Amino acid sequence: MDKFYAQCFIISFVMLIVSAQENKLLDNLESEVEIITGKEPTGKMLMPFHRPYSYPLIVQPPVPIYRASANLFGENAEGGPGGIVIFRQWSSADAVMVTMNVTGLPVGKHAVHIHAYGDLKEGCKSTGPHVRNILIGNVQVKEGGSLDITFHSPYLTLFGPKGIIGRSIVIHEKPIEFNRFPDIYGIPLTPTVNGGQFQAEENNVGAALACGIITITQNSTP
Repeated sequence: MDKFYAQCFIISFVMLIVSAQENKLLDNLESEVEIITGKEPTGKMLMPFHRPYSYPLIVQPPVPIYRASANLFGENAEGGPGGIVIFRQWSSADAVMVTMNVTGLPVGKHAVHIHAYGDLKEGCKSTGPHVRNILIGNVQVKEGGSLDITFHSPYLTLFGPKGIIGRSIVIHEKPIEFNRFPDIYGIPLTPTVNGGQFQAEENNVGAALACGIITITQNSTP
């Protein structure tokens, strides 16, 4: 038995060393990303690949390292949809946990997209096009027009070249591929099907019902 515990200790120690070396390597990596002002890229810069902590195996910190949110506003007059979407990511290698609390939506299924620009000067119209390969999917709005759901998305990341920080989240009038595919998130915390299959539907989801700019927020914020 003592030999077994000794072997477990050695394996754990080796894993910690490997993890530390991995983090050291990742902290020195940089990615070239575009700087967007308004609707057009205006330059480029190097962004560090930030991964300050590593949590081996399935162990995770008590709170996410990264947190972002978007306050949603209706595209039309007062009394329309409104709410908040919260994004949490425990490390840059983890899927993003998404919590959506929205009211005032039509009952039924609706597509949710990440749009290119964090710009609401013309309402949802100025958020630009849907960003390809960054998928959230369909959501089901209950009777009364409310949406309260939490799920993990393997297609989202907060930072990096495909990061959603500074972009917009948009809820559309119609769902993605309503007749061909099942609910993307029929069960909370369940991964989606292949996101690439849904890209052809981005022009068939109807008008924007609500949108909001995704910004970094404090982890301590409820």
